[in-house]
Amino acid sequence: MGIPIFYKTEKSIYDILVNEDDDDIKAIQEKFVDTGDYNDIFKEQDEEWYQLYKYLIFIVSVQKKEFEKYKDVVEFKYVDSAVDKYIDEMYIPASDVEEEYLEENVGFEDFEFELPDNKEELYRLRLTLEADINFESVFHDMDYEEFEMEKKQLEAVIAGCESEEDYLIWKTEYVDSEFERVGDQKYIVCKYMFSGIGQYEMIMPAEGLESFKCWIDGNGSAFFLGEREALANEIKTFIALNAANEK
Repeated sequence: MGIPIFYKTEKSIYDILVNEDDDDIKAIQEKFVDTGDYNDIFKEQDEEWYQLYKYLIFIVSVQKKEFEKYKDVVEFKYVDSAVDKYIDEMYIPASDVEEEYLEENVGFEDFEFELPDNKEELYRLRLTLEADINFESVFHDMDYEEFEMEKKQLEAVIAGCESEEDYLIWKTEYVDSEFERVGDQKYIVCKYMFSGIGQYEMIMPAEGLESFKCWIDGNGSAFFLGEREALANEIKTFIALNAANEK
């Protein structure tokens, strides 16, 4: 019905709700939890049951979108991965309704972003933001608000570029020249996953492998899935991702 309805019970009441027997439903009304509407739930992030409500809302939301087509993926990614974990040990993505709430309430109307004065720095920043936003990353899925802020920053940077043609010419020349400069340096692509979130890849110089593995080992929900040699286009993506950091 488009509203959240929760019950706290000692056993499943699924059959009662599905069968819609009026007498049975009346009998469990005392177990009903008055959470208010979705916005009321998303405002109460410190409330004791908030994370559990958020998880259940997400499960229902993702099933509507993906369950029939990707049943096995959804069960593994969002359900099986939650077994034997405390709620504060799980990463819970934002559901459709929570994303709508965040878009309306995170305060982007007060957004301010100082652009670089130097055209070269402005172009480097734009290249990095564009590459990062288009590159699947666990950090995007872990921090929806920060990812949305990054998109706002890119909008401001694009607006600050006087000539789109000039930027595109610079972009091609910059990436090609940097690709030639790295020469025979070896780059690799590491595949990894975060339980309950998804699988991702990271592009890096080969000498960064051990540091990357240490980072994975330091995250209880992360798993290293192997590495391979990077292709030319992936090395160029790495160059773009790091353009803003180059001096």
